[in-house]
Amino acid sequence: MYEQTAKVRNLRLALGILAGSTLVVTGVLGGVATALNWDGLLTPGPSWDDRYTITAYDTTGTLRPDGTFSVTEDIEVEWHEPRRGLIRDIDRSAPDGREMAVERVDVTSDTQDDVWFEVRVDDTPGHDSVHLGEEVDFRPLGSDHYRISYDLDGLLVGVEGTPTLRWDTFGDQWDTLIEQATVTLELPDGQHGLDCVVGALGEAFACEGDGPSWRAQELRPGRGVTVEARLDADVIGDGVLAPGELPEADLDPLEEFSTVARQRIGLVAAISGAAALPLLGTIGEPVTRRRRREARERLQTTGVTYAPPPGMRPLTAGLLVHGEAGAAKDDQLFGAWLLDAQQRDLIEVEPRGKGFRVRFTGRGTPDSEPEAVALRALVPELRGWVTWDEKTPDKRARTFEGAWQDVRAHHAQLAGVPSHVAARIGPVGVVIGLAGVAAAGLLLLVSPVGSAAIVVGLLGAWGASYYTDRTLRTAVGRIDAERLEAWRQVEGLRRFVAEAHADQISGLADDPNVPLDNPFLELLPWVIAFGHGDDWADRFDPQIQRATQHRGFYAPVRSRDLSQTRSAATPKASSSSAGGSSGVGSGGGGGGGSSR
Repeated sequence: MYEQTAKVRNLRLALGILAGSTLVVTGVLGGVATALNWDGLLTPGPSWDDRYTITAYDTTGTLRPDGTFSVTEDIEVEWHEPRRGLIRDIDRSAPDGREMAVERVDVTSDTQDDVWFEVRVDDTPGHDSVHLGEEVDFRPLGSDHYRISYDLDGLLVGVEGTPTLRWDTFGDQWDTLIEQATVTLELPDGQHGLDCVVGALGEAFACEGDGPSWRAQELRPGRGVTVEARLDADVIGDGVLAPGELPEADLDPLEEFSTVARQRIGLVAAISGAAALPLLGTIGEPVTRRRRREARERLQTTGVTYAPPPGMRPLTAGLLVHGEAGAAKDDQLFGAWLLDAQQRDLIEVEPRGKGFRVRFTGRGTPDSEPEAVALRALVPELRGWVTWDEKTPDKRARTFEGAWQDVRAHHAQLAGVPSHVAARIGPVGVVIGLAGVAAAGLLLLVSPVGSAAIVVGLLGAWGASYYTDRTLRTAVGRIDAERLEAWRQVEGLRRFVAEAHADQISGLADDPNVPLDNPFLELLPWVIAFGHGDDWADRFDPQIQRATQHRGFYAPVRSRDLSQTRSAATPKASSSSAGGSSGVGSGGGGGGGSSR
């Protein structure tokens, strides 16, 4: 005991030295990052080109009756060193992932006679660049004004039946400071929903103004303005715009709360926990291994059982058998839960193409609040069928995925699944602790909450070490007598379903001591959760088919069916997540620019 206490105290001392050293190093690095114009947390902006400055950038977008979007950009530029002019990079990416056409490009100037310009296909796919100013000579120092006009065809899309215009205005890739900018939308008459956000990739702060005209100031490189108009449905098909079905796009909503702010909060928590990782690895690893080994040895005497443990769900049993949440195959657990929910009369499920469709029965009661939330996410409409396949909107799939992970976590807690984070850290925990504290300190120190984060990190390291010293040796990997008995019953049932023959299983229906109506059907969710679905599909296919078809249950048993069913409810990559100027979705125009 004395030796273990000494190790803990020495480790606390090492962590204190580490945190103090990190504070000094991050202070120096934070000053360097500030000198290099680090543009906020996780959004490093390059040092801007100080040979010129854009003093004003006024952009107007007009939606024409035929659906064409006409853009006019007035750029006031101040030359500090001789330059030939500007390069305006125009992004042709539509919100639904298509490439738009950039047409009728024109450049005029009231400060330069016979302004030269040329439109080129940029090296970046899907981009055009407009080179303007002087073709060969340099512009004199002072101010210039340029007006660029062009048309975008294909910017208007449908979002859940609503005609929507998402426009990234002048982009976020200008390599100099834009002192002030205005964005104006000119739309057909109607009751439109208007939004505007400003920021770097991952940020979304509200613009100044209420629309249809907005303002923004001090736009450093990497920051842009994105506007959105959700058009009055009467505008479409009422002679204002040409009729025709708009292409559908799955756009993430514009947000006024920055994802960078969320990352800041996460890093505050990370710096608090990072310093404790070596401690968790040092103390938790041998204790966890020893207790898990003892539990396995005690299970050697487990006998065969023929019925599920009372009050336990197949999902809990699956997690208990697999030992930890990370080791259980998600498609098996999902398939078991889906069939179990049907047997409890919560939902009806039918196969549908490369997926399935589901609806509420209006009967049955969820066994927990996480399950109730997951069911509402699985069937967002209270009436009628909801289909899950490759066409399922990514937003709906993400909502269900979060709810499903909560269900898994709930059943993992019921199963008493021990946390193996500490057991898996080992020596790598020391490296993670060093890198995590240093990186978090560097990133946070250049933000307004940097100093507070360091203090929180120091307090968190001390608190974690104190808590770990007192509780980790008894909390990680411990299996009490009650939990062990439940584990014995589940393991006994797993042995039975893995080894039994058809006659043995059929005979259970006649055994008054075993409360099973149709053993093949009632054991099936447990079989799937245990990972023996393929075996049962090969050995008992006729019995499973008769039982499920008679009761009208959808039971994905084989691995390929489980994988297909689970993938139908899993988020896919969405085209709407591709690089908008404020990190909220692509929407034409965009791009940026530089000097020549």
